[in-house]
Amino acid sequence: MSSITDSTQFSTFHLVRTSHPAGQETFRMLATPKEVIKTYKSATRVACTKCGTILDKILTCQRCKSVWYCSKQCQKNDWSRHKPICTPVERSSGILKLIENILANALLYNMIALCTTIDLDLPNDKRGVGFDIPFMVRVDVSMEPSDVFDFVKLFLTKEPVNSKLEGMIQINRCHSYLPGHSDRAPFPPEHMAMWKQARAQTTATKEFSDHLVGMVEFVYNINDSHSVLTVFRISPGILEVNLREPFFFISGITGARVEKPVNIETCMESMNTHIRADKQNQLQLRAEMTEADIAIIRDAADKENNKEAVRLLREKVAREGLYANLPKPF
Repeated sequence: MSSITDSTQFSTFHLVRTSHPAGQETFRMLATPKEVIKTYKSATRVACTKCGTILDKILTCQRCKSVWYCSKQCQKNDWSRHKPICTPVERSSGILKLIENILANALLYNMIALCTTIDLDLPNDKRGVGFDIPFMVRVDVSMEPSDVFDFVKLFLTKEPVNSKLEGMIQINRCHSYLPGHSDRAPFPPEHMAMWKQARAQTTATKEFSDHLVGMVEFVYNINDSHSVLTVFRISPGILEVNLREPFFFISGITGARVEKPVNIETCMESMNTHIRADKQNQLQLRAEMTEADIAIIRDAADKENNKEAVRLLREKVAREGLYANLPKPF
């Protein structure tokens, strides 16, 4: 953990690097081994952008590398819709791999499932969510420097950073809803077909027949045209988690135990803390940052900039303990 302390005025601040002695041991105890992540990645399935067929083999748009099809005919049929948004982006070719690694990580997968459980109050559900009606989870992700000192440089100063800056995935928002309920648009036919197919396959598998089935969409830097949509299952054990037992975080400075209630915000903080603790990239969630990634962090200092990606970053900085003593430029 790193601590940031400021000296009276924003113009002067000091950075103090600290590390709790049990930090890496705790990470190793909780982290999914790299070989397990590699194995479970093969279980991730994305759907054809046009018809919703769950894909075993992916045919990717070679220009933007952010949509997938089951056949050249589906790609051709989708071109009139896709053409206006088919633009190359810096990370489009690699974001699918990063998302696959999140879904293959048991701790992160279950924490997203816990966020969904809280958001939809699934333990008290009487509607058949996940069985008779689908649910939708949207997870907004972005890249931050893996070294918090580089984040501070970008966030508070105009100082240059390494041209090949290592970044890591962070969860900026996680929210769930029921398509077609409470003024939400219903699933398009292709997504409903995908959900029904997944529900039928899950029901037919004795080991998982009691799992709730929905969909999850990972959106990178608030760009809906470059998102990943796939099936998401919640085990009944998640619904039995004791939400009254708080999360706890250990201060790297004092060693004090800090308790926080279990809610969506602290679930996200716990996930982000876990990813940040991965010094050896065991979770395979680190990659070189792009110019667009860096621009979002730089832009957060401009209080007039209200782009959604920038706003979500500000909210993250405001709620997470790592940034508690960070001077706010806005």
